[in-house]
Amino acid sequence: MKAILCRLCSIAPLLALAAAGAPAAAQAADVAMKITTATVSDAQHEWMKLYAARVQKRLGDKIKIDLFPAGQLGAIPRMVEGLQLGTIEAFVTPTDFFTGVDPRYGIIGAPGVYRNMAHAAATLSDPSVRDELLSMGDAKGVKGVSVIALGVPHYLSKKPIRRLRENRAALPREPPSVHLPQSPSTGPL
Repeated sequence: MKAILCRLCSIAPLLALAAAGAPAAAQAADVAMKITTATVSDAQHEWMKLYAARVQKRLGDKIKIDLFPAGQLGAIPRMVEGLQLGTIEAFVTPTDFFTGVDPRYGIIGAPGVYRNMAHAAATLSDPSVRDELLSMGDAKGVKGVSVIALGVPHYLSKKPIRRLRENRAALPREPPSVHLPQSPSTGPL
């Protein structure tokens, strides 16, 4: 999701979010749009540039777009707050950072949700999944604008991890807002 990342057997979605209350186009010099990300010289940064170019082409001189990669507008929690408050108009980041906006964002990047990148891309491309994901923050003034599957992070351990339910302690802890599904026969994944 050009708004999504991946982990071993999971995906850490990257979500490009925009403030739902972003200023409407008024007069030429009156509208400014700040787009930010915590990274630089990567897929998130490139997406920012492409998105800015598309918006600029569509609106012309009715809007001024400034890009702020590499966390220039603050730490990730401050950028999430800025998005909610409307001081930042767009933020490109994995969905895991938005669990404070809506806890459902956390499950998108939980270990074991996707078998591989193809499964993640197919799932996130499904219109019902994509539409649900893009609208999760609506009630809090945050609107998703794009979703992508970016890559597959890897977990390293001294002992092989063949199944998530094995060696559970070897896996990184998931955010407290992520509640992984349980099976009656095996318990937690």
